[in-house]
Amino acid sequence: PQHTGPIKLVRLNLSHFSLTEFFPQILAITSLTDLNLSHNELQTIPTSISQLTRLVKLDVSYNKLKTLPSELG
Repeated sequence: PQHTGPIKLVRLNLSHFSLTEFFPQILAITSLTDLNLSHNELQTIPTSISQLTRLVKLDVSYNKLKTLPSELG
């Protein structure tokens, strides 16, 4: 079947990419419900992640994070 209109991405797996920073372009994917950033080199997650209002699962395990934004609480 042919798809018309925008594609709404709900799951994004960026695990094991050796990411050292959070890409702000991710915030434009407002349809995300599941974001996997595990097994990278992230040291911070921006407070702006709260803009992803549909996000119900965020995996940031196995990174270099010391704290998480209080907006996630």
